Amino acid sequence: MMTACDVAAITKPWEIQQQVAELVASEFFEQGDMERSQLQAEPIPMMDRKKKDELPKMQVGFIDFICLPVYKVRNNNSSIPLTVNCHALISVPLQYFLGTDILGKQSLSF
Repeated sequence: MMTACDVAAITKPWEIQQQVAELVASEFFEQGDMERSQLQAEPIPMMDRKKKDELPKMQVGFIDFICLPVYKVRNNNSSIPLTVNCHALISVPLQYFLGTDILGKQSLSF
């Protein structure tokens, strides 16, 4: 249940999802910058500001391989099923990150 809560931003309305994604990415990039400057270490791709153009693809992977499986397990092991709304909300960032122009927006800004 805690893991499902940790990745719950993808179940929120798009405007909130986008804000959370930008905040998380900013925090990750700061961490990557510190690793590079203070530890002289290459950060992992999702924390590497130099790879910010790959972030949409990484986000889709995160949703596909982390979030959706967590929610499927949670749904199968709960007497309270996930709503259709939850699945519909998750499809919004997938469409956005895969390049379909929904809500008239082109990309996340970092």
